[in-house]
Amino acid sequence: MADYKRFYQRSVIGIMSQKQNNQESERAQLKNEILRVTAASFAEVALAVFRFQAKYNPLYAQFLALLGRSPEHITQLEAFPH
Repeated sequence: MADYKRFYQRSVIGIMSQKQNNQESERAQLKNEILRVTAASFAEVALAVFRFQAKYNPLYAQFLALLGRSPEHITQLEAFPH
């Protein structure tokens, strides 16, 4: 039983570490996009920030869920929940 518990703990830690690495990678890419934003790319970058927040900010994800809004269905700035 102890071996199973250690295996499970290592697996959970590995999954959490991978998720954190993905988040950090996405965050770094998003930061670069924000630093290079232009008037022409603003809407696209704003949508990317919105989707990042919806994915990684549990409180914002809950807010969207309570509104019945899905980030995948929001494709224009005017559709942002506020």
